[in-house]
Amino acid sequence: DRDFLLPQLCKAPPQLGRVQFITWGFCSRKDANDNIPVFSKSLYKTRIMENAHPGTSVVTVHASDADEGLNGEIVYSFIRSDDDDNIANAFTIDSVSGIISIKGNIDYEARNAVEIRVQAKDKGPKPRAAHCKVLVEIVDVNDNVPDISVTSLAETVREDAAAGTMVGLITVKDEDAGENGAVVIKIQYSAPFCIQNTYKNKYSLVVDGPLDRERASEYNCSLPLEAIVNSPLNIYRFEVNVLDSNDNSPIFPTAKTTLNISELAFPGEQFALPSAFDADVGSNSVKSYKLSPNEHFSLDVQSGGEPSVSAELVLQKALDREKQPVIQLTLTAVDGGKPPRSGTMQIIVNVEDINDNIPVFSKSLYKARVHENAPPGTSIIRVQASDPDEGVSGEIVYALVNHNNDKHVDSFLIHPETGEITVKGDVDYERKNAVELRVQAKDKGHKPRPALCKVLLEIVDINDNVPKISVTSLVNTVKEDAPIDTMVGMITVTDKDAGKNGQVTLKIQGSASFKVQKSYKNYYTLVVNGPLDRERASEYNVTITATDEGTPPLSSTSVITVHVSDVNDNAPRFPEPVINVYVKENSQIGAVIHTVSAFDPDVGDNARITYSLLESSKSGPVTSMININSDSGDIHSLQSFNYEEIKTFELKVQFQ
Repeated sequence: DRDFLLPQLCKAPPQLGRVQFITWGFCSRKDANDNIPVFSKSLYKTRIMENAHPGTSVVTVHASDADEGLNGEIVYSFIRSDDDDNIANAFTIDSVSGIISIKGNIDYEARNAVEIRVQAKDKGPKPRAAHCKVLVEIVDVNDNVPDISVTSLAETVREDAAAGTMVGLITVKDEDAGENGAVVIKIQYSAPFCIQNTYKNKYSLVVDGPLDRERASEYNCSLPLEAIVNSPLNIYRFEVNVLDSNDNSPIFPTAKTTLNISELAFPGEQFALPSAFDADVGSNSVKSYKLSPNEHFSLDVQSGGEPSVSAELVLQKALDREKQPVIQLTLTAVDGGKPPRSGTMQIIVNVEDINDNIPVFSKSLYKARVHENAPPGTSIIRVQASDPDEGVSGEIVYALVNHNNDKHVDSFLIHPETGEITVKGDVDYERKNAVELRVQAKDKGHKPRPALCKVLLEIVDINDNVPKISVTSLVNTVKEDAPIDTMVGMITVTDKDAGKNGQVTLKIQGSASFKVQKSYKNYYTLVVNGPLDRERASEYNVTITATDEGTPPLSSTSVITVHVSDVNDNAPRFPEPVINVYVKENSQIGAVIHTVSAFDPDVGDNARITYSLLESSKSGPVTSMININSDSGDIHSLQSFNYEEIKTFELKVQFQ
């Protein structure tokens, strides 16, 4: 139904001050489905790539209907045909929007274009429909791999085959169209073959270069096929076998091989050798080995079956590295070709050392001299030992042997590697003028072996000791009347130096009263050499000098004090021959009127004086007038003197 809006006009006459109203009324009429849908195009054209993903939009069809309501609402659908199943499986249409999209697989190779008939039908009671065509062009993509088929292929080809020799026939096919189906064929990697196009997709595999079976006994050829437009590769592989000819000589892995064999190896021991390689096969491969003539080794050739042939070196005679440290051999490999070909390898046998030799000194006794007082580090002598062994078994370590803990040996040091002996401590000739060292040379082998030698060190004296004077005996006193050559004392002179450095001359300085006389070796006597006078010198300090004959000479001095004993060789003496004494008259009896004193240069009892009076005829009996003390010399009066009776008198005093 359709409604219409109709205006109605009121017919009342207008009046002043009044408003005129217009009223509206409604009436309705129903729409009839008298219009068919109309497509915007009768033919739609579009393109879609094959293998497009489901859901991909292809095209949108559009139809319109002039009717209203359900009569104007359109439903889209496919019109069934003989190809309905294929279309329904591949495409779908939205019934409302008219969008056609991918539903299933789109394959250009199966169908390169699709015609779809679309119906647009309204929803009226008596639906009316319209039709259009949709032409979908399917665009090819390179989704097919080229296919190779070898229609003919020779199993073998001789390695001396000429270039151009046909090996096989090949057919190539690619189901894609256009450039996607255009195929490029080539042999991958480097091979002495090439591909020649004979007709359309037919090709020939031919020899393109020299063949070498030893370098490649078979060729695994790869033929990658690639379309001109981007596409995956398809690779076809096939094998071409090359027949052998004896064109190669046996070759060892190296031109020289080295074997290290212990000199302890027993005869019969076997040692593996490198096998020779012959690029040829079958009868042209290695068949035997030969060894150069020698006295120590033979060859054991073993065949492990075709085509393995190996050789082992067999020791026939014991080795001695010290006699022959290196043995050179030649191993020859011979193939079975006609004529045969051969190759050689040098074998170097290094005889490994065992510690079967002891070190040997160049001398069993070394002699050397060293000055005493030589500073530490002074080189004296170098001992040398050799060991014919090799490696650590021939390396020598030197050492001083001092089992007795001799302190003199401790004054020396030996370098463990060079064997040089040097001064370590004090070297004193006077302590010991020769030292015997025992030197050990020991190798560094697993079980070290030692050797010994002697080193006799003569210590050379230097004048480093001062002569020493010792008085071994000395008389307490010597009488002043002792005759010449009277022995006063015994002297010993020692000098620890040797030779002229120890030869000493003994002299007395500035004294003519004594002298020294050599009695035996370094023994001397001190004797009187002139008159002695105790009163003139009661003691003598005799200075004795001992000088050696070294260069420069060394000397020492000693003072010997000699005491001279007195003899009674002097008479007492008065200071004056005449003494005048004055005595007062009437002096007291017993008084000391004078004391006489005499002098005797002697000493002791020899100087003791006894005084006495001698009678004088001139003065009468003197002893009755005076008395003298025999010890002190005091003269005492025995009477009182009277000047008038006696004025003078004379007396004589005697002393002894």
